[in-house]
This record gives sequence, C-alpha cells and structure tokens, in this order.
Amino acid sequence: MKVTIGKHALTKGRHRLFLDYYPPIVNPKTNKQTAYENLKLFVYDHPATSGERNHNRTTMELATTICASRQLELQAQKHGMSPSFRKHESFIAYFRKLADQQRGLNWHN
Repeated sequence: MKVTIGKHALTKGRHRLFLDYYPPIVNPKTNKQTAYENLKLFVYDHPATSGERNHNRTTMELATTICASRQLELQAQKHGMSPSFRKHESFIAYFRKLADQQRGLNWHN
C-alpha cells in the first residue's frame, strides 16, 4: 500500500491537498473503493508574504503527518492489527452501527 500527497489546482494561485492511495482502499463508511481522500487543506503556489510562506510550511507539515498516520494504519491492517481508531470505539456503538446497516434482518428484537 502506498499513500502520497497530491495537489490539485484551485483559483487565485492555490492548490488543494489530498491523499492518493494506491491500490485503492475500501472506505469503511460507504464500503466502496476510493483512491483519494480530500484533506480540505490548501497551499499557495507562489507565496508573496511571510505569512503565506508560514502557512505553506505548517500546512505541508500537517499534511505529511496525516499521510504518515494513514500509511501506518494501512500497514497495521495489512498485518492483522486493529487500527487505533477502532481501539477507542465503544462495543455497543459498534454493534448498533452494524445493526443499523443490516436493516433487512430483524436484529432489533
């Protein structure tokens, strides 16, 4: 599994940042394959002021940190370890979510 940071052009000389997954992964919420994740972050193409340069630097550090954590989660799942977000989830909430997904079956009785 490989996770990289990608850029897509926006207006006003900016780029939005996203994570590119190869091969595509299964989204746990929709159970569909997805090849990218929008980070909802942007960087300036040609920063003119020190504030814009500082914004670019801190935004890229944040994006790199998110990318590294996603890479570690994917590697943990590949080797059979449970990801960190599942360790903190309540069993009752998890079971209710499964029951809601199985609306065709009579799980609520």
